[in-house]
Order: sequence, then C-alpha cells, then structure tokens
Amino acid sequence: MRYPPLNCVILFVVAFLIFSSGLGLRDPWAPDEPRFALVAKEMVSSGHWLLPTRGGELYPDKPPFFMWCIAVFYALTHVMRFAFLLPSLLAALGTLFLTYDLAKRLWGRDMGWIAGAVLLSLFQFTLQAKTAQIDGVLCFWTTLGFYGLIRHLLLGPNWRWYSISGLAIGFGVITKGVGILPWFILIPYAVLAFRRWSFIPSIPWKNKRWLLGPAAALLVIGCWLVPLLWLSYQSQNAQLLEYRNNILFHQTITRYAHAWHHLEPFWYYLIVVAPWAWFPVTLALPWLLPRWWLALKNKDARLGLLLGWMICVLLFFSISPGKRGVYILPIAPALALATAPFLKELWSSVRLQKLASGFLLSVSALLVGSGIYEIYKPTAMVLQQPVIPYFFLGFGSLGFIVWSLRGWQQSGLTRLTVFLGLFWMGYGWVTYPVINAVRSAEPLMVQVQQQMGPGATLGMVAWKEQLLLHAPAGTVVFGFRKDLQQQWREAIIWLSKDSNYWLLAPKDSILWPSLAACSESLRSIDLGYRYRQTWYLLHGCRA
Repeated sequence: MRYPPLNCVILFVVAFLIFSSGLGLRDPWAPDEPRFALVAKEMVSSGHWLLPTRGGELYPDKPPFFMWCIAVFYALTHVMRFAFLLPSLLAALGTLFLTYDLAKRLWGRDMGWIAGAVLLSLFQFTLQAKTAQIDGVLCFWTTLGFYGLIRHLLLGPNWRWYSISGLAIGFGVITKGVGILPWFILIPYAVLAFRRWSFIPSIPWKNKRWLLGPAAALLVIGCWLVPLLWLSYQSQNAQLLEYRNNILFHQTITRYAHAWHHLEPFWYYLIVVAPWAWFPVTLALPWLLPRWWLALKNKDARLGLLLGWMICVLLFFSISPGKRGVYILPIAPALALATAPFLKELWSSVRLQKLASGFLLSVSALLVGSGIYEIYKPTAMVLQQPVIPYFFLGFGSLGFIVWSLRGWQQSGLTRLTVFLGLFWMGYGWVTYPVINAVRSAEPLMVQVQQQMGPGATLGMVAWKEQLLLHAPAGTVVFGFRKDLQQQWREAIIWLSKDSNYWLLAPKDSILWPSLAACSESLRSIDLGYRYRQTWYLLHGCRA
C-alpha cells in the first residue's frame, strides 16, 4: 500500500486548519450569506426542496444546489453556524486535491504539492473557502470539469473522464448558470490540435463519443429542470411561472447581456481584481510572463491549454457589463497549475525575494499606521466597529514579527507565505467572534424579544434576510419583493388585530401617513442603528 508523501499530508493538514479556523464562531454575514442560509433553513422546515423560498416567497435569483448543500448539513447538525460554511470548506479541499493530482500527472510527483501550495496561498481562493458564497462550490465543479477534460485532451483519450467532466458541468450549471466554463478549453484545444503542438493526443472530432459530455451535463440539469418545468406547466401558477422565467432567462441571459447592477468597465478584472485576488502570484508576474511566453514558443500544450482557458474565461466575464470580483474565482486552480512548474526557479530569484520581503514590510507598516490613525480619527466604519483599529495593529505587528525572524532573512516568499497562513488563522479564531457581535443580527433580535416580552408575536416590514434568520418562531412577514405600500397596508391590518402583535421595520421605510389612523395609540421604540438602518419596534395600533 502506497502512502501519500509527507509534503502532501502537510499541505492538506495546513489547508484544513486554515479553512476550518473559526468554524462555528460566527453567524452568516450580509450581504449574501444570510440569504442562502435562510433559504436552506426554510427548505428543512417546510420540506419543499425543489422550489427554494425566502420568507415564504419563491427565491428565483440562483439555482438551488448550493442551498441544498447548506440544507443537508443543517438537517444533520441543526446548527447553522456550522452548516452554512461546510459546503465551501469541503469544496475548497476538493478543489485543492484536484489541482494537486492534475499537477502531479502533468509535470511529475513533486509538482503536485507545489501547485496545491500556490493555490492555497491565493488570497481570493482562501477567502472564498471561508465564505458561504455560491462561487466556492462552483469553483469545485468547474475544476472537476476542467480536470476531466485535461485527463481526456492531454493525458488521454479518456472517455470516462470526459463523461465525468460533463456530469461536473451539469452540477456547475445547477449551482450557478456559468457552470459551462470548463467547455471553453475546447477553443484553445482546437487551435493547438490544428497546429500539432506537443502533448496533444490525436482524438478524431467525428467520434460519436464526443456527445457523452453534453449528454451527461443534460442528464444532471434535467434532474432539476424537468420537474420544475413539469410543475410550472401543470399548475399554471403565476408566481411559479414568473419564478421559472426569472431563473431560466432573466438571471442568465439578461443578467449577462444587460446587467442591472455591479456595472464595471471592460478592464475591471485585469486592473482592479486580479492584483489582490491572485496575490501573491501577481508579485511574480514580471518573472512568470517571460517563462510562459517561452513555453508557448516551445509549443508546450500543457501551458497552452491552461493559459488559453484562463484568457477565454477572463474575456467571457469581461465582456458582460455586470462584474463582481468573485466571478473569476474558477481561474485560480488553472493559475496555480500554470505557476507551479516555475516556482522552484522563481524561488532562487533574489529580486523576487526582496520584493516579497519589502511588500510584507510595507503592508505591516500600512496596517499599523491605519490602526493608529483610526484610533485617533475614526471613520464611520470604525465608529460602528471600534475594535477594527486593534485588528489592524495586531495583524501589522504580526507582519513585523514574521518579517524580522532570523533564518528567513533571504527568503521573503517564505516569510510572506507564513504571514498569510497566520493571518487566515487569526482571521478565523480571533476576528470572527469579535466582529460577529456587530455583523450578526442575533443581538438585535434578542433586544426585540426583550422589548416584546413572553407570548408576543413579531411581524416585519422591509426586513433583511439576517433578521428573519434569527427571528423567533412564528414571525410574520409581508413579502420581500412586494411593493412597500402593499406591505404596510397588510402589516397595519395585522398589527391592529391583537394587542400582543409587534412590528419591526427600518426607519426609512416607515410610511407614517399609513399609520395615522392609530397614531394616538401607537407606541414606537427606537432600537438603534444597525445594518445601515435605524430600526423601530411598533406596538399598540388600534385602528
């Protein structure tokens, strides 16, 4: 029996410690995490898994797979603090393993752990592993699809892995519409095969088994889509038809071609996102780019496919007017694979080591300086979270300590890597529980229940997902997407029915003229400023 090499074991132990640090110490944080957690919680409580809901309304913005994952873990643990982060954690470990294994097969055994270490060091990848967003799970499916295609196109022919890649693409699509990204590799593959680059096996294009990939993808998509289409056809329910059209067209084609938010220029990813998302590899780009160019001149199809796919994905997201930094996360494993063969050579570069060392020193000084400045002249963010300057000071001081350690004076990359690992561990174990007191909705809901007393029932207007996630059982809501005036009409009628009914709403949304009929009996309690709103608790409407 062959055991994994020690460096591989160390890589995955370190990765697990980093990804899991702080697990269970925080609640879902806005803007995205409470929404997915709430949908998953309602799946478990209602038993309706095909049609996700948010506050009883159908949630059409994303396919349901990611919410299914959270719901499964919530059903098993009944603890949302664990359940909502576990899908991202497991997906990150799976992505790391696929990257490790593919690098080992492409360049040899030693390259596996090196590629894995590069991926683990990428700032955006580790950040998403510790965040409950859809893109972390999507990245696993796109990497598995990419892995299967590479096994077929470069290390094959291997129709079994080609079919598995189709299954992965199908799961990627029902996770997020852009799950088709792995198929973009066929564009550079066609070009390189036509030019007869090295490492390209001869696979006839007329082979009918090329249909296995799309068939496998459609099989997975159909397991979700066919029941949805059948149900909407049979019921002819207006809300269900709107949900179907929204999720199949508005949130895919329209969102891509005519985005209505997060509008950014074409160069946004390359100039704004990539420098921090692909850090610290971006520090090495002046040394990497000439080596990539030389490999392409030598017709190395391994680099040709990796870099060609990265460019295709980057162009795909850059063409759309709507852009978010997290969209380019699927590129991270390919970037790690393209960097790994040159890392040993780059490690011997004195200039790169000095650059990494100087960068660590500069960041440490910036953090300490920012902490001191914020203590004496706090910004609005710090006024809400006064502990932030002390985190700046703590992480900055940690950077100075790592930078000054003896034995690493000539290895800036080692010091930078160690600092990043300690930063992520501190971010989980120290930052999570402290920041959670401000970012979680639980303290506000505890305050609400104390004000209402036992036996009371809460209603909410213009609510946020994190509030309903922590709201007491039996809380009544009056729609999420519904017109605000309609919400208030229904809420006032409800509030006036029972003296033990209370209503929670943000100050800016309260339509005071609508409450004129019960103004003499109405009691309003100011709960303070949270989540960029001042919240009021209303009681005693006798219209």
